[in-house]
Amino acid sequence: MQKRLILGVFILVLFGLFPNVQAQTKVVEIPLYEDTYVEEGYPQTPVYNQRNLYVGYDLWYQKKVTRVFVEPDYALMHQHNIVPGKIRKAKLVWYLYQVEDNAPSSYRLVIYKVPNVVDIFNLTWANQPNVAYYYYCDISIGEGVKECSITSLLSQNYESYLSSGASRLFSIRLKNEHSPALIFWSSECIYHPDVCDSNKRPFIRIEYEDNSIPSKPVPTSPTNGAALNVKNVSFHWEAATDPDGDTLFYKIQISKDPNFYTIYKESTWLDSI
Repeated sequence: MQKRLILGVFILVLFGLFPNVQAQTKVVEIPLYEDTYVEEGYPQTPVYNQRNLYVGYDLWYQKKVTRVFVEPDYALMHQHNIVPGKIRKAKLVWYLYQVEDNAPSSYRLVIYKVPNVVDIFNLTWANQPNVAYYYYCDISIGEGVKECSITSLLSQNYESYLSSGASRLFSIRLKNEHSPALIFWSSECIYHPDVCDSNKRPFIRIEYEDNSIPSKPVPTSPTNGAALNVKNVSFHWEAATDPDGDTLFYKIQISKDPNFYTIYKESTWLDSI
Protein backbone atom coordinates (compact mmCIF):
# COMPACT_ATOMS: atom_id res chain seq x y z
CA MET A 1 0.00 0.00 0.00
CA GLN A 2 1.31 3.47 -0.91
CA LYS A 3 0.26 6.91 0.30
CA ARG A 4 1.12 10.26 -1.23
CA LEU A 5 1.53 13.56 0.58
CA ILE A 6 1.74 17.06 -0.89
CA LEU A 7 4.05 19.57 0.79
CA GLY A 8 3.04 23.18 0.17
CA VAL A 9 5.48 26.05 -0.29
CA PHE A 10 4.05 29.57 -0.37
CA ILE A 11 6.92 31.84 -1.37
CA LEU A 12 9.29 30.56 1.35
CA VAL A 13 6.70 29.37 3.86
CA LEU A 14 6.59 25.61 4.36
CA PHE A 15 3.69 23.76 5.90
CA GLY A 16 1.69 20.53 5.86
CA LEU A 17 -1.71 19.53 7.20
CA PHE A 18 -1.74 15.86 8.17
CA PRO A 19 -3.20 14.96 11.59
CA ASN A 20 -3.11 11.47 13.05
CA VAL A 21 -6.31 9.39 12.84
CA GLN A 22 -6.91 5.92 14.29
CA ALA A 23 -7.94 3.23 11.82
CA GLN A 24 -11.42 1.74 12.23
CA THR A 25 -13.98 -0.22 10.24
CA LYS A 26 -16.66 1.88 8.58
CA VAL A 27 -19.75 1.13 6.50
CA VAL A 28 -20.96 3.54 3.83
CA GLU A 29 -23.73 3.42 1.23
CA ILE A 30 -22.55 4.78 -2.13
CA PRO A 31 -25.25 5.65 -4.70
CA LEU A 32 -24.68 4.55 -8.28
CA TYR A 33 -23.26 7.15 -10.61
CA GLU A 34 -25.47 5.70 -13.34
CA ASP A 35 -27.28 2.50 -14.32
CA THR A 36 -28.95 1.31 -17.49
CA TYR A 37 -29.95 -1.78 -19.44
CA VAL A 38 -29.78 -2.81 -23.09
CA GLU A 39 -32.58 -4.58 -24.94
CA GLU A 40 -32.39 -6.99 -27.83
CA GLY A 41 -35.81 -5.96 -29.12
CA TYR A 42 -34.75 -2.33 -29.60
CA PRO A 43 -31.04 -2.70 -30.42
CA GLN A 44 -30.32 0.95 -31.30
CA THR A 45 -32.11 2.59 -28.33
CA PRO A 46 -30.17 3.87 -25.28
CA VAL A 47 -32.37 3.58 -22.18
CA TYR A 48 -30.21 4.97 -19.36
CA ASN A 49 -32.79 7.50 -18.16
CA GLN A 50 -35.50 5.01 -17.16
CA ARG A 51 -37.14 4.38 -13.80
CA ASN A 52 -36.42 0.64 -13.84
CA LEU A 53 -33.85 -1.97 -14.79
CA TYR A 54 -34.74 -5.11 -16.75
CA VAL A 55 -32.68 -8.28 -16.69
CA GLY A 56 -33.87 -11.44 -18.45
CA TYR A 57 -36.36 -12.00 -21.25
CA ASP A 58 -39.14 -9.42 -21.54
CA LEU A 59 -42.39 -10.37 -23.28
CA TRP A 60 -44.59 -7.61 -21.87
CA TYR A 61 -42.97 -4.82 -23.90
CA GLN A 62 -41.13 -6.89 -26.55
CA LYS A 63 -37.72 -5.93 -25.22
CA LYS A 64 -36.62 -9.59 -25.56
CA VAL A 65 -33.25 -10.32 -23.84
CA THR A 66 -32.20 -7.53 -21.49
CA ARG A 67 -28.92 -6.91 -19.64
CA VAL A 68 -28.05 -4.42 -16.90
CA PHE A 69 -24.96 -2.18 -16.77
CA VAL A 70 -23.91 -0.34 -13.61
CA GLU A 71 -21.36 2.43 -13.03
CA PRO A 72 -20.40 2.98 -9.36
CA ASP A 73 -19.62 6.47 -8.10
CA TYR A 74 -15.86 6.05 -7.71
CA ALA A 75 -15.33 9.77 -7.08
CA LEU A 76 -17.64 9.61 -4.07
CA MET A 77 -15.75 6.55 -2.79
CA HIS A 78 -12.56 8.58 -3.02
CA GLN A 79 -14.17 11.41 -1.04
CA HIS A 80 -14.79 8.89 1.74
CA ASN A 81 -11.04 8.15 1.80
CA ILE A 82 -11.62 4.50 0.81
CA VAL A 83 -8.52 2.55 -0.25
CA PRO A 84 -8.97 -0.43 -2.67
CA GLY A 85 -6.89 -2.83 -0.59
CA LYS A 86 -8.90 -2.04 2.55
CA ILE A 87 -12.36 -2.84 1.20
CA ARG A 88 -13.56 -5.79 3.28
CA LYS A 89 -17.00 -6.27 1.73
CA ALA A 90 -18.96 -4.63 -1.06
CA LYS A 91 -22.50 -5.48 -2.13
CA LEU A 92 -24.81 -4.18 -4.81
CA VAL A 93 -28.14 -3.59 -3.06
CA TRP A 94 -31.19 -3.18 -5.29
CA TYR A 95 -34.94 -3.53 -5.03
CA LEU A 96 -36.87 -6.13 -7.06
CA TYR A 97 -40.43 -4.91 -7.48
CA GLN A 98 -41.84 -7.04 -10.29
CA VAL A 99 -41.30 -10.36 -12.07
CA GLU A 100 -42.81 -11.28 -15.43
CA ASP A 101 -45.19 -14.23 -15.87
CA ASN A 102 -44.21 -17.88 -15.34
CA ALA A 103 -41.01 -17.13 -13.46
CA PRO A 104 -39.12 -19.86 -11.55
CA SER A 105 -38.84 -19.61 -7.77
CA SER A 106 -35.21 -18.44 -7.87
CA TYR A 107 -32.73 -16.99 -10.28
CA ARG A 108 -28.99 -17.04 -10.82
CA LEU A 109 -27.56 -13.70 -11.88
CA VAL A 110 -24.14 -13.59 -13.50
CA ILE A 111 -21.94 -10.57 -12.87
CA TYR A 112 -19.42 -9.60 -15.54
CA LYS A 113 -16.46 -7.29 -15.61
CA VAL A 114 -16.38 -4.73 -18.44
CA PRO A 115 -12.64 -4.44 -19.23
CA ASN A 116 -12.84 -1.36 -21.47
CA VAL A 117 -14.09 2.13 -20.69
CA VAL A 118 -17.63 2.62 -22.03
CA ASP A 119 -19.94 5.63 -22.28
CA ILE A 120 -22.95 4.40 -20.31
CA PHE A 121 -25.17 7.20 -21.61
CA ASN A 122 -24.95 5.94 -25.20
CA LEU A 123 -24.96 2.22 -24.47
CA THR A 124 -27.27 0.07 -26.62
CA TRP A 125 -27.69 -3.59 -27.48
CA ALA A 126 -25.91 -2.96 -30.78
CA ASN A 127 -22.80 -1.38 -29.27
CA GLN A 128 -22.59 -3.19 -25.94
CA PRO A 129 -19.00 -4.02 -24.94
CA ASN A 130 -17.27 -7.34 -24.51
CA VAL A 131 -17.38 -8.63 -20.94
CA ALA A 132 -15.49 -11.15 -18.82
CA TYR A 133 -17.22 -13.54 -16.40
CA TYR A 134 -16.62 -12.71 -12.76
CA TYR A 135 -19.07 -14.47 -10.41
CA TYR A 136 -22.73 -15.21 -9.82
CA CYS A 137 -25.47 -14.14 -7.41
CA ASP A 138 -28.49 -16.27 -6.46
CA ILE A 139 -31.75 -14.50 -5.53
CA SER A 140 -35.38 -15.44 -4.83
CA ILE A 141 -38.21 -13.85 -6.83
CA GLY A 142 -40.13 -12.30 -3.93
CA GLU A 143 -40.48 -8.52 -4.00
CA GLY A 144 -37.89 -6.74 -1.90
CA VAL A 145 -34.22 -5.94 -1.43
CA LYS A 146 -31.69 -8.21 -3.14
CA GLU A 147 -27.94 -8.19 -2.51
CA CYS A 148 -25.05 -9.31 -4.71
CA SER A 149 -21.45 -9.44 -3.53
CA ILE A 150 -19.04 -7.48 -5.76
CA THR A 151 -16.07 -7.04 -3.41
CA SER A 152 -13.10 -7.98 -5.59
CA LEU A 153 -14.61 -6.58 -8.79
CA LEU A 154 -15.31 -3.21 -7.18
CA SER A 155 -11.84 -3.11 -5.62
CA GLN A 156 -10.16 -3.74 -8.99
CA ASN A 157 -12.27 -1.18 -10.85
CA TYR A 158 -11.76 1.40 -8.11
CA GLU A 159 -8.00 0.87 -8.11
CA SER A 160 -8.02 1.42 -11.88
CA TYR A 161 -10.02 4.61 -11.40
CA LEU A 162 -7.52 5.97 -8.86
CA SER A 163 -4.51 5.21 -11.05
CA SER A 164 -5.90 6.29 -14.43
CA GLY A 165 -9.20 8.12 -13.89
CA ALA A 166 -10.99 5.43 -15.92
CA SER A 167 -14.53 4.72 -14.67
CA ARG A 168 -15.37 1.11 -15.54
CA LEU A 169 -18.78 -0.57 -15.50
CA PHE A 170 -19.91 -4.04 -14.60
CA SER A 171 -22.73 -5.95 -16.23
CA ILE A 172 -25.45 -8.21 -14.81
CA ARG A 173 -27.27 -10.89 -16.78
CA LEU A 174 -29.36 -13.95 -16.06
CA LYS A 175 -27.58 -17.27 -16.36
CA ASN A 176 -30.56 -18.38 -18.44
CA GLU A 177 -31.24 -15.22 -20.42
CA HIS A 178 -34.56 -16.53 -21.71
CA SER A 179 -36.09 -16.78 -18.24
CA PRO A 180 -38.90 -14.25 -17.57
CA ALA A 181 -37.50 -10.79 -16.83
CA LEU A 182 -36.84 -9.40 -13.38
CA ILE A 183 -37.63 -5.70 -12.96
CA PHE A 184 -35.70 -3.63 -10.42
CA TRP A 185 -35.97 0.03 -9.50
CA SER A 186 -33.19 2.11 -11.04
CA SER A 187 -31.38 5.09 -9.58
CA GLU A 188 -33.69 7.30 -11.65
CA CYS A 189 -36.90 5.99 -10.07
CA ILE A 190 -37.29 8.89 -7.61
CA TYR A 191 -37.42 11.38 -10.47
CA HIS A 192 -40.68 9.92 -11.73
CA PRO A 193 -43.36 11.20 -9.28
CA ASP A 194 -44.93 8.65 -6.94
CA VAL A 195 -42.93 5.76 -8.38
CA CYS A 196 -40.51 4.66 -5.67
CA ASP A 197 -39.21 5.71 -2.27
CA SER A 198 -35.64 6.95 -2.10
CA ASN A 199 -34.70 3.93 0.05
CA LYS A 200 -35.50 1.65 -2.91
CA ARG A 201 -32.86 3.15 -5.18
CA PRO A 202 -29.89 0.87 -5.85
CA PHE A 203 -26.62 1.55 -4.06
CA ILE A 204 -23.37 -0.14 -3.09
CA ARG A 205 -22.81 -0.93 0.58
CA ILE A 206 -19.10 -0.91 1.39
CA GLU A 207 -17.47 -2.11 4.58
CA TYR A 208 -13.91 -0.88 4.70
CA GLU A 209 -11.00 -0.23 6.99
CA ASP A 210 -10.61 3.48 7.46
CA ASN A 211 -7.37 4.68 5.91
CA SER A 212 -5.34 6.43 8.61
CA ILE A 213 -3.78 9.75 7.67
CA PRO A 214 0.01 10.01 8.02
CA SER A 215 1.54 12.38 10.53
CA LYS A 216 2.50 15.90 9.53
CA PRO A 217 5.92 16.32 7.88
CA VAL A 218 7.84 18.86 9.98
CA PRO A 219 9.92 21.52 8.16
CA THR A 220 13.50 21.74 9.45
CA SER A 221 15.10 24.21 7.03
CA PRO A 222 14.56 26.88 6.01
CA THR A 223 12.46 27.73 9.03
CA ASN A 224 8.90 28.89 8.57
CA GLY A 225 8.85 32.59 7.61
CA ALA A 226 12.53 32.79 6.80
CA ALA A 227 13.69 35.35 4.19
CA LEU A 228 16.61 34.10 2.08
CA ASN A 229 18.69 36.01 -0.39
CA VAL A 230 19.98 33.04 -2.38
CA LYS A 231 19.33 31.69 -5.85
CA ASN A 232 18.94 28.01 -4.96
CA VAL A 233 17.13 26.87 -1.83
CA SER A 234 17.29 23.37 -0.38
CA PHE A 235 14.14 22.33 1.49
CA HIS A 236 14.28 19.78 4.28
CA TRP A 237 11.52 18.14 6.30
CA GLU A 238 11.40 15.60 9.05
CA ALA A 239 9.72 12.62 7.35
CA ALA A 240 6.11 11.71 8.16
CA THR A 241 5.14 8.42 9.80
CA ASP A 242 2.16 6.28 8.88
CA PRO A 243 -0.01 4.42 11.44
CA ASP A 244 -0.81 1.73 8.86
CA GLY A 245 2.83 1.11 7.94
CA ASP A 246 2.17 2.11 4.33
CA THR A 247 4.89 3.43 2.01
CA LEU A 248 4.81 7.22 1.79
CA PHE A 249 5.55 9.41 -1.22
CA TYR A 250 5.84 13.19 -1.23
CA LYS A 251 5.24 16.01 -3.69
CA ILE A 252 6.42 19.60 -3.18
CA GLN A 253 4.21 22.35 -4.59
CA ILE A 254 5.10 26.05 -4.91
CA SER A 255 2.40 28.69 -5.19
CA LYS A 256 2.18 32.47 -5.07
CA ASP A 257 -1.31 32.00 -3.63
CA PRO A 258 -1.62 30.96 0.06
CA ASN A 259 -4.75 28.93 -0.81
CA PHE A 260 -2.89 27.04 -3.57
CA TYR A 261 -5.61 27.65 -6.13
CA THR A 262 -2.84 28.09 -8.71
CA ILE A 263 0.26 25.91 -8.56
CA TYR A 264 3.37 27.77 -9.76
CA LYS A 265 5.62 24.71 -9.80
CA GLU A 266 5.65 21.20 -8.37
CA SER A 267 8.01 18.26 -8.08
CA THR A 268 7.48 14.70 -9.17
CA TRP A 269 6.53 12.14 -6.49
CA LEU A 270 9.49 11.63 -4.13
CA ASP A 271 10.14 8.62 -1.93
CA SER A 272 12.03 10.69 0.67
CA ILE A 273 12.40 14.29 1.82
